[in-house]
Amino acid sequence: MSNKKASEFYSKLSNTIKDPIETRNKSKDTTPYDVKLISEFAHKSKTLLDLGSGSGLIVNKVFKLFKKTVAIEKQPGISQFIKKNEKIKVVNADLLELRDQKFDDISLITAFGVMNYFTKDESLTIYRRCFEILKPEGFIIIKNQMGVKHDVTIDGWSEELNAKYFSQYRSLSNEIKILESCGFKAIKTMDPYPEDFNRWKDTKFKAIIAGK
Repeated sequence: MSNKKASEFYSKLSNTIKDPIETRNKSKDTTPYDVKLISEFAHKSKTLLDLGSGSGLIVNKVFKLFKKTVAIEKQPGISQFIKKNEKIKVVNADLLELRDQKFDDISLITAFGVMNYFTKDESLTIYRRCFEILKPEGFIIIKNQMGVKHDVTIDGWSEELNAKYFSQYRSLSNEIKILESCGFKAIKTMDPYPEDFNRWKDTKFKAIIAGK
């Protein structure tokens, strides 16, 4: 099990995507809630690093709130929908290879609907690099579905998506432990969406706001 299967899924989507909303994978559009949460940490003097920016559903709404936004999205076919603006820098790179990228003045890192596509070991690699990148007193916000009672791993064929699919929904407590092992301090956890956005009994959308 690894990010390879998830990467293959989005690589195929990159070749066929016609509308930015397709990256939601038939789920409700959470963009208004995501934008509201990010705006609470935004400032014209700050630089945002957004991991797994996808088709820009969030970045296209929040970039004006920051001095600069660096959007990391592996698939060029998906990132083509991100707005062309001098305040946005799009980097087509694998999140597991962040060490090869140079970043300056990062005050906020966001990963919305992203980290569940990486195993625990892969997530450790990403979080360690994020800790190095982030400025002192900066924040990282992680938001995705997480296991309600324990880790939930989906590794196989998805009838809904008609494709092979991998996702590891770690429990909230386990995700916090991974972040803390990389040096982060969990500041706050929250339920970012109304209850009806949670489609499955064994997973639930959660957000973790952690500081350096």
